[in-house]
Amino acid sequence: MSTLPTPPRQRLEATANSVLSLIQAQAFEHALRALNAAVPHRFTAIFKVDGDQVRNVLLIDKLGQPRPERFAVFPLADSFCRFVLRDAFLHVEDSSQEALLDGSPYQGMIRAYHAVALTLLDAQVVGTLSHFDTAPQKLDDADFGLLVLAARTLPDYLVNAAIWD
Repeated sequence: MSTLPTPPRQRLEATANSVLSLIQAQAFEHALRALNAAVPHRFTAIFKVDGDQVRNVLLIDKLGQPRPERFAVFPLADSFCRFVLRDAFLHVEDSSQEALLDGSPYQGMIRAYHAVALTLLDAQVVGTLSHFDTAPQKLDDADFGLLVLAARTLPDYLVNAAIWD
């Protein structure tokens, strides 16, 4: 007996409920895996702003590879994260075609970058949640909305977790 495909809205609602439950349970890796599974992007990550640097806290790679060293810690001034901190989000399908990113050493290396600021209830921005890829990728509005929802929920659970230290 075959099953019918799940309609997109129901799939999105189920993914959102799952991600939020996993965040509340502080199962951050599982939450990021669920977010990553819903999009074509190779990577989904949490980055922490640490002074003038950005530090990767958690990275999911669809290919299961270890985190590339270039994503571990890098200068905030060189990062795409600086625009997310300034504007609350960044939605880029192909960085090589994005004038805003001119001069960044990551332009063209990280081609797709869709990110949302991680903001505490007191309005302090502490990091970013992103989907990114070395190839151009689109992210539809519904999946970007799911990223926004996760980013609104994550910070208050994350900052007290051991992975944030």
